[in-house]
Amino acid sequence: MSGKTTSSTNHLQVHHTEALDDWLQRFWQVEDLPSTNSRLLSSTEKLCEDHFHNTHTRDKDGRYVVQIPWKSPRPEIGNSRVRAEQRLKSLEKRLHANPAVLTEYRKFMQEY
Repeated sequence: MSGKTTSSTNHLQVHHTEALDDWLQRFWQVEDLPSTNSRLLSSTEKLCEDHFHNTHTRDKDGRYVVQIPWKSPRPEIGNSRVRAEQRLKSLEKRLHANPAVLTEYRKFMQEY
């Protein structure tokens, strides 16, 4: 060979620490989707799952509709109309005091 030759050397250093391993392990535990068999459901959770599977439907817009899961026997709701009207009037008063929020609220309610 004639002429000038050069050689280059690349160095790579890797530092391994237990803390890094722990961080990565915690990251993947958080990122992993839970397994459906990861734990047993309580009796209340099982009733809730069964209720959803037995009563849910989709409306014409694709939204889920689920019946209210009443406890048996159904509790008495009582007379809450007066309190509900008071809350509605209070909400209307707050919304009218802030027109930007009122506009966003109306837009949301139209979408809903």
